[in-house]
Amino acid sequence: RLSEKDQNEFLDLDNTEIFECSPGKFWKEYVVIPEWMYENTPFMENWIERSFKFVSNLPPKVKKKKNK
Repeated sequence: RLSEKDQNEFLDLDNTEIFECSPGKFWKEYVVIPEWMYENTPFMENWIERSFKFVSNLPPKVKKKKNK
C-alpha cells in the first residue's frame, strides 16, 4: 500500500501493476510486488519502508456498527 506519489513512481518500474482483488476490481493504493524485486532485497526494503511510513500515518479505521 503506497501513497499516490509513491504508487505512481512504483508503477513506472518494470512489471509492476495495481493490485486486482478480483477481475476488474482494483484496490486503491495497493500494488503487486514483481518477482524481480524479491531478488533485490535493498531495493524492495526501500519500498516496504515507504509503504510502512504511509500506512503508519493513516487514521485509525472506524468499525461500522452491525445492524441487528
